[in-house]
Amino acid sequence: AHGVGKGQPFELLARSLRNDAAAIREYVDSGDIDAARTQIGPLLENCVGCHSRLPSAGMSSLSEELVSGINMDELTVPDRLRLRMATRQFDPAIADLEGILVEEVKGRASGAPLTVSLHSGLVDYLILNVRVRNNLERPRAFLTSFSALDGVGKYLKSDIDQWIDSLARGPEVINGVDRPIDQAKKLIQRGDELRAFPSDSSGIAYDVMASGVIYRLLETPQADLSNPERAEAYYILGATESRILRPSWNDRWDDYLEMAIRTAPGTDTAWRAYQLLENETLAYWSPSWTATLPASVRNRLEELRKAAEGTNN
Repeated sequence: AHGVGKGQPFELLARSLRNDAAAIREYVDSGDIDAARTQIGPLLENCVGCHSRLPSAGMSSLSEELVSGINMDELTVPDRLRLRMATRQFDPAIADLEGILVEEVKGRASGAPLTVSLHSGLVDYLILNVRVRNNLERPRAFLTSFSALDGVGKYLKSDIDQWIDSLARGPEVINGVDRPIDQAKKLIQRGDELRAFPSDSSGIAYDVMASGVIYRLLETPQADLSNPERAEAYYILGATESRILRPSWNDRWDDYLEMAIRTAPGTDTAWRAYQLLENETLAYWSPSWTATLPASVRNRLEELRKAAEGTNN
């Protein structure tokens, strides 16, 4: 029942959570505790994927119970951060990230090996502040001081400085735009203007802001969206998540694009969603030869192509 009533994006994750929990129970019932332990990681990723979408007031009573007997200091850095996010300890996770990122940069400056990816950590940091906490000021202040540290590196510093500027300009970009979908589109457009090539990270802050606008819209009970409007919202989520791309967070960008197609088949939005889904799928599975696609992937693309064209029966 977890996630029911929160909209289709959350129900997708709830379904995945249910399947992982059922697998753990089956392993435990059969006495295979080691196999059950291996399934805990994927289960937590569903929690992180869902909890990293919308503003949060804090931990739930269940979350507090789950972590009450755990010594966080004994966990590795990635595990500690993942557990904090999965159990909605967002403020400690943000503080953790700030300390870890600074420590990593200072270590890099002295020649020490990195234990976390600075770029991925910074994107996580943006998501937690901007999308979950809906806070633009704290990341601007931290990133400003972080960018000035020795060891950040020329190219990473270039992205960070652009993110700082984007966070400052975000409210100005959508000022006077009332419709959330239009706000998100303006933010995405501004991010696209910054990109020199498709995988350029300079526009990520605008993508994170845009995805936050849409997640909040879909979570609003009184949002009376038509099918074409809802399809456009799903398309925006799929497009932004595919560029933010936090695969360990179970973002399921392709599911959002599928939802856009199925919500308003035969529309321009559905066709744009299909084109993006097809391009990204082919790039992932077979960049050089489509004949190597698994049958299930080919069948899914064919079914969604027909839906996008409005030719499904």
